[in-house]
Amino acid sequence: MTKVRRHSRTVLRKGRVLGVLVAAVLAVFAMTMAAFRGEQVFDGPFRVVDGDTLVDGDRRLRLLGIDAPELSQTCSGEGAEPADWPCGRRARRALFQLMAEGRLAQDTLTESALVESARECRGASVDRYGRFLVVCQRGNDSVNAAMVRAGMAVATEGGRYAVEQALAQQARAGLWRGSFETPRRWRQRQGLQHDEEDAEQFWQRVTGFLQALWR
Repeated sequence: MTKVRRHSRTVLRKGRVLGVLVAAVLAVFAMTMAAFRGEQVFDGPFRVVDGDTLVDGDRRLRLLGIDAPELSQTCSGEGAEPADWPCGRRARRALFQLMAEGRLAQDTLTESALVESARECRGASVDRYGRFLVVCQRGNDSVNAAMVRAGMAVATEGGRYAVEQALAQQARAGLWRGSFETPRRWRQRQGLQHDEEDAEQFWQRVTGFLQALWR
């Protein structure tokens, strides 16, 4: 019986390793194809998943350079805000309104609501979850930057939106009007497996290398 249990554990362990390897190969393949195709343009209509994730058809898009509170995350308020306010859902609503350019009423936001937007999202990199890393904008008006400037997302460590974050902190906008855990720290405390900030930075480097090979 002991030998059987050991054999079963070995088989399970090998199965997990094989699963990880297959997932890694598929992710690298997806990245290679994205790098080969070059920059992709997404023009919606978009479904807003949370404060930094969109869906365009069957493609998931992750806003590059920002990290918004997770949908179920709450933050501590100050002043007009209640002691605990649903910052994750507010961030989702803020992204929805930015993509819709303020044309839609607050009560139009539902889980399946689609946004017809004049904004485009562009990106060439794909993260390890198969999401395109994009910047959404019309002209020079960046939704990514606006989310950070409104205090509805934090800038990731690359520093792309450090100026916008400093302005939000100074104005005590959004998350900065009270206290909050960074989305990264909140995910870690909740025991979630993925770390989107690390994934973004890592896959940007790998995809950049692949793009250089195809040139």
